[in-house]
Amino acid sequence: MDEKPMAKITKFNRYAIIYVDDEAKARKYFELIFRDTYQVMCAESVDSALTMLEANAENVALLITDQNMPKTKGMDLLKVAKFRYPHITRMLTTAYTDIESAIESVNKGEIFRFALKPWNLEEFRLHINEALQSYTDRKDEQFLLSERRQSLFKVASNITHELRTPLAG
Repeated sequence: MDEKPMAKITKFNRYAIIYVDDEAKARKYFELIFRDTYQVMCAESVDSALTMLEANAENVALLITDQNMPKTKGMDLLKVAKFRYPHITRMLTTAYTDIESAIESVNKGEIFRFALKPWNLEEFRLHINEALQSYTDRKDEQFLLSERRQSLFKVASNITHELRTPLAG
């Protein structure tokens, strides 16, 4: 009986990663390397990545894009993603040492990390885990803030009710 090997279980399995690169081999290898650990979606262009984001934004934790692509640069995608989907952690990668793009992207806050190709897989995996941990931490913080806000509204509502209720003599 042939059984399919089980995927490695991590605390980040439930989150999706979108990887954007115009090179088919890069997308193929990214998916082969990371699909057992994460939910991976690949896009060949900024336009297809935006379509994927629109359809899956609530499930996407990390967007990784190559910088140098035809038509639109990866930085442009990250700027749009920052505006439309600020909850998604963003990373930029490139084989070219375009230090100006890296500095601009970090300084303007479009990215969590800049990764130079070819990747050192152990280091790159660590960067991905750190990015997903950052995403998880932000989600947890938002949940706690929401809970606090609801508690404050309940207290304020009770105080308002008590102030409006005439005192019994």
